[in-house]
Amino acid sequence: MTAPPVYSFTWLCEAMQTRKVVTILLCSGRQATGMVNSISVEDGSGRNWLVKMSCDDHPFFVRAE
Repeated sequence: MTAPPVYSFTWLCEAMQTRKVVTILLCSGRQATGMVNSISVEDGSGRNWLVKMSCDDHPFFVRAE
């Protein structure tokens, strides 16, 4: 299993604010394409987030710095 890609937190926030359709590569190898609906803290480190997108009802882990 490969490490999950690292995204920019600023990019995630901008995508959510502008309602831009984005594609995020998940560590499972699956791609999620849609609009970012919410971002919440995953573990308190400030680098790991749970992202909920319009394409999927379940939040998924995203590493963003």
